[in-house]
Amino acid sequence: MDTLFLTGATGFIGKAILKKCLATDYRIIVLVRSLQRWKEWRRLHKWSDTLQIIAIEGDLGLPHLGLSHEDWSLAMQADTIIHAGGPMDILLHSDQAQSAFMQGAIHIAELASQIHQAQLLKQFIHIVGYKSPVTEEHVQFPERLDQLLQHEAPYEQMKFKADAYIRKQSLQHQFPLSIIHPGVVIGDSMTGDTPQLGGLGIVVDAVRKGKMRIVPGGKHHWLPLVHVDYIADFLICLLSEQQHSQLPHMQAYYLLNRPAHTYDMKQLVKLISSELNAPQPIWSVPPYLAKYILGTSLGQKLGVPAASIDFIVNQDYPLESVRQIEAKYGIQSTITINGLQKVIYDLHARLQLQSHI
Repeated sequence: MDTLFLTGATGFIGKAILKKCLATDYRIIVLVRSLQRWKEWRRLHKWSDTLQIIAIEGDLGLPHLGLSHEDWSLAMQADTIIHAGGPMDILLHSDQAQSAFMQGAIHIAELASQIHQAQLLKQFIHIVGYKSPVTEEHVQFPERLDQLLQHEAPYEQMKFKADAYIRKQSLQHQFPLSIIHPGVVIGDSMTGDTPQLGGLGIVVDAVRKGKMRIVPGGKHHWLPLVHVDYIADFLICLLSEQQHSQLPHMQAYYLLNRPAHTYDMKQLVKLISSELNAPQPIWSVPPYLAKYILGTSLGQKLGVPAASIDFIVNQDYPLESVRQIEAKYGIQSTITINGLQKVIYDLHARLQLQSHI
């Protein structure tokens, strides 16, 4: 039986991946911070016991993942790794981001390298994000990446340095690597269930409070969105490709909605405003100006993080590698009005509940 090692299994993306993987023949080893909290999480989400999942207690930020000798030996039985661990919090402090992303990358790459040396790792899947600027040049010359990221928040600095580090380890130790760059992850396409209140939740929260009358970005700026269940479906396709040994040694996959088939920022804010009966936007400003305003004392009163503006883009992304997989397996990253409405309502309800706690 093939064995999968999964980090971040109780997170927003990890939960969707785990659910889809349960429909495969994989034995799944999940890394959790606490076995007791894992049991409570399973009860909360009504996950029945199954021998297909084995939970081991550890910590991405600790050497050898904080695993006992016995659990490290168990993890070494994996032939596939999906690294989905790490918080979605753009306001992380430097030491938190260092532990969650950079130290996590060092320790999970150590596991991957040892597995590959012992028995050949079939695939390492690393979930990063569409904002990562990492190229082959940055892997070879990390000081250039340092210079590029010097003005970024710790969250992005460490996340993207972790991307470069794992790429470097893949090249050095010759294990195959699939780099997943999802857009801003929103809830399930059928239910809209979005427990992660960052990302689109920041926009929804600002709109419902009447704090986004001025929209950052015009008709050429957009917020790349992707449903969480599509990410899980895509990873299952990669696992299938792996079974047929049809994956390149290293490949990046951008999972996001197409610019031609989505809303620009003003359209998106108008839609959210209409759905929530909130004040409509008046005009738009360039993202750099919005970020400057949000960085001032006036902007801080609005409660919208200045760093959130960085996720608004006006560029295209290389999608050929993704389109090939989509065509072969009959899946597609589509944001429908119905799916987006459900996500907006779900986020609104969660934000209302949070404000009353």
